[in-house]
Amino acid sequence: LPYHLWPCACITHLRRNMPLGVDYQWEETDTRVLVRVFLRRVTKAQVDVYIADGYVKVNCQPYLWEVDLKHFIDVEKSRYGIEEDCTVRISLVKATEGLVWHELKYEGGDVKERREESKKRAEEQYCAKMDLRERQKVKEEKRFFNEHWELEKQQRAVIEEKVKKERQQVADDLEIWQESLKPVQADDNETHPAPVSDQPIRAAETTTVSIDFTPTSQIAM
Repeated sequence: LPYHLWPCACITHLRRNMPLGVDYQWEETDTRVLVRVFLRRVTKAQVDVYIADGYVKVNCQPYLWEVDLKHFIDVEKSRYGIEEDCTVRISLVKATEGLVWHELKYEGGDVKERREESKKRAEEQYCAKMDLRERQKVKEEKRFFNEHWELEKQQRAVIEEKVKKERQQVADDLEIWQESLKPVQADDNETHPAPVSDQPIRAAETTTVSIDFTPTSQIAM
């Protein structure tokens, strides 16, 4: 661009990137401040809502709505919701019940410092909540582990008792079987006398056999 057109181009760029303001309505009761922020041509997924005890912001490009609250609120009890037409409904619970605000915005000279302190407290609360959630998660995991371990111990004890009974039953059966074999073994080891015949023993007979002997010298002649 020519040099003399640079300021115009910068202004156009800034206008394109500057967030657009949005319309909103608010009302109060003795306990709550109700705010409705009207967005157009956006989706629910694009909407981001930030709530601190003294500061609230609704961000949805190209829209941005933020306010420093007149008085403090209870962040933990406050809620928000997004309607089908992307209207954001914010319900802020007053920290001091019955206090009439009259105005939504805080206009003091220390608004920036007040906002930063509110954001810092919101961050600390968020970190404390995440830390508590993590500790609860660890505690729950430990409880689940202990319960699982105790269940395994009980199941192991049942199995061991069953095995013990089975082994005892086998030992008892073996003992009964061995007892049943003892009389049979005693009969087998017993010495029995040889049977006696009724017939008389026959006497030994003597037989004479004659042998003719021829000398060797006579055979040679």
